[in-house]
Amino acid sequence: MIRLALRSLGRNRWRTALTVGGVAVGVGLIIWVSAFTDAYLDAMARGATAGRLGALQIHATAYVEKPSLWDTVAAPDALLDRLAAVPDVTGVAPRVNGMALVGHERRSRAAMVLGVDAVREPRVTTVERAIVAGRWLAATPPEPPAHRREAVLGEGLAKHLGVGPGDELVVDLVTADGSPGDDAMTVVGLVRTGNVEVDRGVVYLHRADAAYLMALDDGAVHELAVGLAPGADLDRARAAIAPLVPAGATLQTWKELVPDLVQLIDVSRGSMWIFYLIIFALIALGLLNTQRMSALERRRELGVLVAIGTTPARLGAQLVLEAVFLSAVGALVGVALGSALTAFFAVNGLDMGAFASGGKGEGVSWAGIAFDDVIYFRLDPAALVPPVVWTLVVSFFCGLWPAIAAARANPVTAISGRG
Repeated sequence: MIRLALRSLGRNRWRTALTVGGVAVGVGLIIWVSAFTDAYLDAMARGATAGRLGALQIHATAYVEKPSLWDTVAAPDALLDRLAAVPDVTGVAPRVNGMALVGHERRSRAAMVLGVDAVREPRVTTVERAIVAGRWLAATPPEPPAHRREAVLGEGLAKHLGVGPGDELVVDLVTADGSPGDDAMTVVGLVRTGNVEVDRGVVYLHRADAAYLMALDDGAVHELAVGLAPGADLDRARAAIAPLVPAGATLQTWKELVPDLVQLIDVSRGSMWIFYLIIFALIALGLLNTQRMSALERRRELGVLVAIGTTPARLGAQLVLEAVFLSAVGALVGVALGSALTAFFAVNGLDMGAFASGGKGEGVSWAGIAFDDVIYFRLDPAALVPPVVWTLVVSFFCGLWPAIAAARANPVTAISGRG
C-alpha cells in the first residue's frame, strides 16, 4: 500500500511538487512567525523591566496598597549585598520616590522624582545607556553649598521646560513631615528611554539628595528594584529572594506590577492563532484540491482496483496515506526552511529600525515601552513539533473526503469514465 501510494504521487510530479512547496512554505512561515512573535514580545517584556521596573521590586506592604512618602523600607548595604549575591541577580537598586513640581524660569510641570544610587541603578536598568545629552549622575553626590545638586531629566520633560545640560532646575515638593521642601539643582543630563512615563515625567536625583529634600531617615527607601540576567527564571529568582525580604515588606514580580502589560502580551500571543488558522486553512485547501484532482483523474484505475477485489477500506486508506505522505514531506521541508530562517535571524537579528518613530537607531516603541531596534530570534526545538503534527492532522482529514468518495463509487461507472 505504501509503495502504491508513493508511486501514485510520482505520476504527476509537477502537481506533487507544487503541493509539497505550498505545505513547506506554510509550515516554514508558521515557524518563522512564531519565533518572531516570541522574540518581539520577549523584547517588550525586557524593555519594560530594563527601562524602569526591574524584574522584581520590594516595597513596604502599606506602600503597595497605597503609595506614600511615609511607607519606607530600611535598605542597609548588607541587605543590598545579600540580595545582589542571589544567583542570576545582576544588581539591586534602592530608590526614593516622590512627586514634585519642577520648573525653569516661567515653565513648570509635575514630575516624579526618583532618588537613585548612581552606581547601582545602571546594574538594574538601562537608564545610563539612554543618556542622549550630558552625562549620568556622578558616582559620588556633590556636596552643597559648594556644589549644586545634580539632576537628570527625561528628554520630553526637558523639552517642555526648555532646559538642557548646565541649566538650573527648581524642585518643589512636600516632605514626609508635611513641610515644603525646595532646592535649585543643575541639570547634568537628559535620557531618552522610549518609555513615555520616564521620558516625559521623571527627574533622577541622587538618592541622598532626594531623601534630604523629602526629610526621610538615612537608609530609608520606598523601593528596591532587582535586575535579573537575560533568560533567568523569574519564579525561581523570586523563591530565592523571598527569604531575604525584610519584615513588613512585599516582594512583587514585574508581572504583578504591570498586569496590563502581561495581559497585552497574552492577548498578542493568543491572536497569532488566527494567523495560524488561516495558514492551515490554505494548506488544507491545497491538499484537498490535489487529492480531489488525483482521485478524479484515476477514477478508472480506482474502479479496476475495486473490481479485482480491493476493499473500499483499503482503497480509502491508500488515498489518505497519499495525503499524509504529501504533507509529511512538505512539513519536513518547511521545518528545514523555517529553522534556517530562524537561525539566520537568531545570529544576525531582525532590524526593526524602519518602524522606529525616530528612525533607525532610535529604538522601537510599542504601548509606551521601548526596546532595541534589532531583535534576535530564539530557535526552540519544541516549537517545531506542533506545526508538523497539525499539518499531518489536517492532511488526514483532507484525504478522507476523496477517499470516502472513491470507496463508495460504483466500479462499473468508474471504469467506464462516468463515475
